[in-house]
Amino acid sequence: MNTNAAIANSNYKYDRTVEGVFNNSGETAGNEWWVSNRLYLHLTKWLKPFVGHTVQNVKRNAYVETGDVRSARTVEAFNQTTHVGEAGLKLETRFGGKKRDVFGVSVDGAYATDNSYDVSASIDYKEMLIIEASHGVNDNVTNNSIAGKVKFRF
Repeated sequence: MNTNAAIANSNYKYDRTVEGVFNNSGETAGNEWWVSNRLYLHLTKWLKPFVGHTVQNVKRNAYVETGDVRSARTVEAFNQTTHVGEAGLKLETRFGGKKRDVFGVSVDGAYATDNSYDVSASIDYKEMLIIEASHGVNDNVTNNSIAGKVKFRF
């Protein structure tokens, strides 16, 4: 079982143009939290199918756009909690050194009940220093990221 949880406070600020004529802008704030659980089945040392569940809450404050009054929008506050299931597959192996545990390589992909999907790949040094790349699509929005991570174990 792998559990991830997070909380984020966000500030949103944007400018938009409607038909190249009307210009508006807006800004607001919000926050979100999520808890994600994945249960892995260790079929082999390198092959691990999984099922998961994520609960997430997103809140965004109401706001009124500034700019051209003919296209300015008034946007109501947003507060929604969602539950999403997923299924996927993780492939990973370790290599290097006498105990073959110095470096790790991992690739995983998941498809969710909300029709989103994500794929990620990582390489690590002693499961402590990690470089990870990911690609995901959710609600026709594509997210790509590259991250460097340091993992502390207690």
